[in-house]
Amino acid sequence: MKRIIALAAVLTLLLTMSISTPVMAAPDTWYVDDDFGGGDFETISAAIDAASPSDTIIVREGEYHEQQLGITKSNLTLTGEPGAILCGPGYEINEYGQPEGPEAIYVSPVANSVTIEGLSFQDYRSAIVLDGSNDNLIQNNTLLTSELGNPHSFYDGINLANAGNNQIIGNEVTDCEIDGIWLGPQCDEYGNRYGPGSNNNVVSGNVISGCHGGIILDFSHYNQVLWNTVSDSLYEPDPGCGIFIGVGASYNLVNNNQISNCGGGINLGYALFNEITENTIGNSDTGICMGPDHTENGPSNNTIGDNHISGCHVGMWLMNAQYNQVFK
Repeated sequence: MKRIIALAAVLTLLLTMSISTPVMAAPDTWYVDDDFGGGDFETISAAIDAASPSDTIIVREGEYHEQQLGITKSNLTLTGEPGAILCGPGYEINEYGQPEGPEAIYVSPVANSVTIEGLSFQDYRSAIVLDGSNDNLIQNNTLLTSELGNPHSFYDGINLANAGNNQIIGNEVTDCEIDGIWLGPQCDEYGNRYGPGSNNNVVSGNVISGCHGGIILDFSHYNQVLWNTVSDSLYEPDPGCGIFIGVGASYNLVNNNQISNCGGGINLGYALFNEITENTIGNSDTGICMGPDHTENGPSNNTIGDNHISGCHVGMWLMNAQYNQVFK
């Protein structure tokens, strides 16, 4: 009798555990097709609204006229098949000199570990913005020239603000009025910076052309900028540059990048303890420029070595630069 009672107690316990323990649903895959015939949704925004964290959204070939897509769910994967293009309404510069218009994809601070890959973008203020979002993978996306007759398709391309541990890999960026890829802190409407900056990111294998600045590190630290190709920087309102490091950016590695036809190849403003090595710079006004930025402070304690500079008006230019190591 005691054995029967004990067995009944065990069965009751197991039944209680099975009822109280939640069963995690497997991640779903959603398809978006602008013709609707081959997908679950006609718009990407509808798919993002329906998706749960860890789901995958696959965007099929087509033109998607979307306003800003906000991502607030972690571990979401957004994948574009060949020919999937997000088309925006463009942007304007207001009377205060600030851009107005939607960003194609905005990843909010509550969303982390998001993957955005294989998509094309056209005519937005920015293509992708990571706002305080970490551990994301942005790879193999393409920014296209404007189809609206605007001077530029984008104000800036891929924008990281107080975002860390992200991988920005293998993207093609073109036709940006300001910067192709920008890493920095948040900025208010008056240009005041706040927050820790964008740190511990990898920017690698991207191809950037036709932007005023290729890759910009603004008050950001411990980033790796590797194996990127930057060319044809814009010269209005002043000569642009391939890679700029300044405003207190420190401990960044800039290695094995290819830069050509830019106002400045690699420019260092108020930059500290960065390593600039094994880059190839050609056919630019200045190969490596080291001088004060708008903070009026110059670079110090940087290591500059094993860079290959050719076809430039000035190979290397230094002003207000101190305690830097420069070697062949």
